[in-house]
Amino acid sequence: MKTIYLHVLDKGWVSFQYTNISELEEEFAQRGIEVGDGCELGDDCKLGDGCKLGDDCKLGDGCELGDGCKLGYGCELGA
Repeated sequence: MKTIYLHVLDKGWVSFQYTNISELEEEFAQRGIEVGDGCELGDDCKLGDGCKLGDDCKLGDGCELGDGCKLGYGCELGA
């Protein structure tokens, strides 16, 4: 199980647990977050509203991305 934090209005950062990133599709859609094919997110990642992650993007544990962040194909941060 992995944990990701997404911003929830009037609550701040809220943790969501998942095994496969596709389980969070609805939560991402509500926030305008797009995650490309083959993306890997480390534990405790924080994604701001409107983030767009390209195919095969890899984010290490504890990564924080602000609102409107865009990462291209094959990007690796702290992975």
